[in-house]
Amino acid sequence: MLRAVALGANAAYIGRPYLYGLGAYGRKGVSRVLEILRSEFDTTMALVGERDVAFVGPHILEHVPQDWLPSSSHSSTTRRPREVKSAAY
Repeated sequence: MLRAVALGANAAYIGRPYLYGLGAYGRKGVSRVLEILRSEFDTTMALVGERDVAFVGPHILEHVPQDWLPSSSHSSTTRRPREVKSAAY
């Protein structure tokens, strides 16, 4: 998920883990899957040295082909926050 965010995504699909949790333990399984994904995301953020998802960008990746980046990212490699939309639950 962090790699997708670093490449400019605003969302990532989590359908398969969600379905495994649902099939195994119903609502509690889905909640557990979401807890695991959140924990892994937080751990990965710490490992790449970021505290705020707004600062995640292509700079955290080892190698990114230029044609994978949004056009606004081609000219800039500086670390600037990007607009992050909060999800309504």
